[in-house]
Amino acid sequence: MNLLSASLFAIQIIAAALSSASAAIVWRRRQTPGAIPLALLLLSVTAWNAASGLKSLAPNLAQFSFLAKLEIIGQVCAATLFLIFIFEYTRQDYLLTERRILILWILPLFSIFLAFSNELHHAFWLAAVLEPETGRIVLPQGNLYPIYTAYYYLTRFAGTLLLVLAILRYPATYRMQATYLLAGTIAVWLSDIFFLPYIPRIDSAWQMSLDPISYTISGLIIGWGILRHKLFDLVPIARDMILENLLDGIIVLDSNNRIVDINLPARYLLKIDPQKKIVGDPLDDVLSHLPEVRQNLSSADMPFQDIYIPQPADLTLEIMSKPIFDRQGQVRGKMLTFHDISGRIRSEAAMRQSEENLRIVFENAPFTIAVTTIKEGRILYINPAGLKLFNVDPSQRKDLYAQNFYRDINGRKLLAETLEKTGYADNIEMSMQTANKEPLWIAASARKIVYNGENALLITLIDISERRQTLDELKQSRAQLKNIFENADAGIHLLDPSGSITFSNKRWADMLGYEPEKLIGKNLSDFIFKNDVPYSRHLFESLIAQEVDHYKLELRYNKTDGGFFWGALSSVPIYDDNGEIQSIVNFISDITQKKQTESALRETERRFREILEKVYLFAVMLDTEGKITFCNESLLDATNWSQKEVIGQNWFRFFLSKETTSRSQEYARAIQQGVLVSRHENEIITRENKALLVAWSNILLRDANGNVIGSASVGEDITERHRAQQSEREQRIFAEALYDTAAAITSTLNFEEVLDRILENLDAAVETDSASISLIERGKVRFVRAKGYNKFGTSNEDILNLKFSINSVKNLKEMYQSKQPVCIPDTRAYPGWKEIPISRWIRSYIGAPIVVKDKVVGFINIDSATPGFFNNQQAERLRAFSLQVAISIENTSLYTKSLHELEERKRAQAKLWRANKKLKLQLTEIEALQIKLRDQAIRDALTGLFNRRHLGEILPSTIEKCRKGNLPLSLIMIDIDHFKAVNDAYGHQAGDLILQYLGKLLLEEQAIDTIPCRYGGEEFAVVLPNASVDQAQGYAENLRQEFSQYKLIIGESVIQATTSIGVAALYTHGQNEHAILTAADNALYLAKQYGRNCVKVARQ
Repeated sequence: MNLLSASLFAIQIIAAALSSASAAIVWRRRQTPGAIPLALLLLSVTAWNAASGLKSLAPNLAQFSFLAKLEIIGQVCAATLFLIFIFEYTRQDYLLTERRILILWILPLFSIFLAFSNELHHAFWLAAVLEPETGRIVLPQGNLYPIYTAYYYLTRFAGTLLLVLAILRYPATYRMQATYLLAGTIAVWLSDIFFLPYIPRIDSAWQMSLDPISYTISGLIIGWGILRHKLFDLVPIARDMILENLLDGIIVLDSNNRIVDINLPARYLLKIDPQKKIVGDPLDDVLSHLPEVRQNLSSADMPFQDIYIPQPADLTLEIMSKPIFDRQGQVRGKMLTFHDISGRIRSEAAMRQSEENLRIVFENAPFTIAVTTIKEGRILYINPAGLKLFNVDPSQRKDLYAQNFYRDINGRKLLAETLEKTGYADNIEMSMQTANKEPLWIAASARKIVYNGENALLITLIDISERRQTLDELKQSRAQLKNIFENADAGIHLLDPSGSITFSNKRWADMLGYEPEKLIGKNLSDFIFKNDVPYSRHLFESLIAQEVDHYKLELRYNKTDGGFFWGALSSVPIYDDNGEIQSIVNFISDITQKKQTESALRETERRFREILEKVYLFAVMLDTEGKITFCNESLLDATNWSQKEVIGQNWFRFFLSKETTSRSQEYARAIQQGVLVSRHENEIITRENKALLVAWSNILLRDANGNVIGSASVGEDITERHRAQQSEREQRIFAEALYDTAAAITSTLNFEEVLDRILENLDAAVETDSASISLIERGKVRFVRAKGYNKFGTSNEDILNLKFSINSVKNLKEMYQSKQPVCIPDTRAYPGWKEIPISRWIRSYIGAPIVVKDKVVGFINIDSATPGFFNNQQAERLRAFSLQVAISIENTSLYTKSLHELEERKRAQAKLWRANKKLKLQLTEIEALQIKLRDQAIRDALTGLFNRRHLGEILPSTIEKCRKGNLPLSLIMIDIDHFKAVNDAYGHQAGDLILQYLGKLLLEEQAIDTIPCRYGGEEFAVVLPNASVDQAQGYAENLRQEFSQYKLIIGESVIQATTSIGVAALYTHGQNEHAILTAADNALYLAKQYGRNCVKVARQ
């Protein structure tokens, strides 16, 4: 070993010691970002220095090669850890995913593998040789060694570049820390100075590697920065991550109240443009648009204060002011923190409202609610219902104790024990008393609560005094009921579910001829007549199975003397507390005499029916409910019904068409009172829906006891006789009406008077609900007379105001062309019937044309609300009246005069219509102008997109709609990359063309709904209602790609622009418009960090 080798060894061992000491210092701050990789880096440098120093003392080629391999381990680890340290310290470690870190270590691990397996391939080094001139051992580089060298320098260069870019963002506060970091980074490159031209190669002359020495110097500089300037205690890069990602707004002011720094949340909360440069501006100037905030910050220097910003912001901000001191303890400024407490303020208001609502519920509860202390029982609160129940004066509320109202010690004790065991009690019944010592029965429920900071009981009390009184009365009634059972005139006995008798009163035992005690335990079937047992047993089993809730039955019972009697049985179950049948109560009445009477009556009825079958008159028998029990063949032949179809039907609903309910009620009253009308006439309906008029003679049918059991009626068909009388009467009335109308025509020339007389006489000649007369004027029909419409909700004046074309009404057109009457029995079945709201009630119609000189000049019309009311015979009668109207028109000159007046009215109406049309056109133009002005107010003039003002209006309402419908909503923020450079280089006209093209893309129709807005400058925002974050990301990616293909040619220059896009979604990234805008803007900033021309989704 010569002196040079010893010196080199000593230098590198000292360097290794210093590196390990620096690693220990850094390790103590391993919680700081970047500290762990830096500590591992310094340990790698320690191994590197040690291996390099030992290599200078290697006595032979084998040891030299082995130490060179160890040196490679420290070298590649140092280079890789240096890059990882820079990533973590600059807070860009989000780029270092597990996969990327694994890729980063692939080449170092491969280099180590090549070094240790070099003797097999010599691809990393060639064989070690000893230079005879210098006596040095040399390892020539192999073919793969340059790859390792390139990776070594590339990692150093990348780390240095990342750190320099980060340092450029440091504020002045961190200038000293930036200096130490830069010096430490430059030190890594010291060993490479000797590779520059004209610089002596000391490393070659000294036979040592200077790279670990340079890393050691770098570690010493950083270590000194840690000890002297707390390099890892203040991580400058964290300022961007912490300050910008705080939910609270932060503003840093200097001593002159000028803004030194401000984060994005502060800008959003105070409505400051995120792109506006305000650092260095006075706070009062920046907040000129918020006089409330500026005034409070200027007038008070309190550490905390709340400030309300009115609409449209509607925010309440909690502002905290803290002074900022320098190292000498002098105040250099202050930091303002803005915390949005609007939600808390609203929650507090809602909580106060909830408390008030609860108080109202307690105060208005219909039952007693009280709060008492647990030990003393002092009443802390009692509601008005409780004061009323216990008859307590409200002024004495503070001096009340619960024990003063207890009468039942056992109930109070049970309540206390239940509360002690479970913490609650429900529906405990106890006896209490009012303040006047009046007894009460109460159902009490209690819960343990905390009331005004004190352990207490919440008690609800429900007055059950009436229920208890009912229970007492029930017990008394049971005793009375037993007495009634024992002495009842009807037979009563109890059965168990198997049918065995468990109780029998004396009356039932006497019916059978037994003593009551002899019946106990015997089965009821033993006493029932043999033929009646199966059906009786079936009903009993159905009752036990709860398929029926009771049953009634008439059956025969065996007596001890061998005979039997008829009994009417009524059987009802008695249930236990579980809803199961406990026993059956049977009530039996002796109906033997009734059965004998019924048998005699049936024989009498049989003979009566035989007589009725042989007469030619109609004969029918009804029961007390109006159901048909008998109908003879004469009536069935006349109506075409059969016995099977008629028997059992209700007479009034089956055979009568009118006043069915009233006739049925009259019959029920007659049966109840025992008095029936002996003769009457009414219409009955046949199978073919034809009416037969029948004259009836009626009698009541009674049983042996004189009770009414129905009625019998004999009737004669008088339809034809009545029809002939009716026809004769109608002809007489029609002739009289025509005579009166003719007399009116010949006695006056007043056309109006004649029309009135015609309508009056028309009612007498033809039964109708309403009638009208209309005249034709220039192809239009105008009504001149109307009568009878008022009772259907339409005034006669409304009919007179009607006017329409003949061709628009089929029935009028038909009469106009044929000059013949038209009869429409059912307007719903008439295909061309014109239905208007005021005439929907018309179901039957007849119209007759008024013909003058072979020309139809009008119509006379009659209407009915009953379908099928009119027929052709009535149409012919109406024709006669239309002829009289025609005669009146020919005999007077009023027709011409009235026509002239109508023409004048038409011209006036036309003039008014034209004026209205002109006014409507002007109103339409005004409305269009208002829409255009509104659109201009919310549109950006350059791009045609909505402006930022409209975004502020539409985004909150759109979010609210999506919340109510539980629908998604997304928002994207777009920024044109390097847009200022385009404006500076090619002018604002070129920039405007680019903005217009992007606006055109945003306005194109998309597969999803969009609301595109120009946010400001080169920034755009797009609201995507009903779109998930994946759909929004896909839309943004398509937009980015399409825009990047746009080429703008300016002269000989071709301009291409790209966009950076941020995506955020409702619920996932924010709950309101401010939060989602902030999230989308942060995602846009992230896209910028990733190198622009990309789409990024906001972090959750």
